[in-house]
Amino acid sequence: MRSDQRRTLGGVRSAVRQDQQDQKGRLMAALHGEPELAPGIQRSHDRAFWSRRPLGAHADARVIAAG
Repeated sequence: MRSDQRRTLGGVRSAVRQDQQDQKGRLMAALHGEPELAPGIQRSHDRAFWSRRPLGAHADARVIAAG
């Protein structure tokens, strides 16, 4: 691979990482603006989205029942 190709790929990777960080920031800001979500459920939503596991794997039934 030539050096100019490596520079281009590095720039693309950097742009993709920045876009992912921007998306995460926007999502986190939107989720934290939801007043009806209890803090425990909020953390479950955050973890579930970023860990790529279903929400049910993280949700605490006691927090949901109390909410």
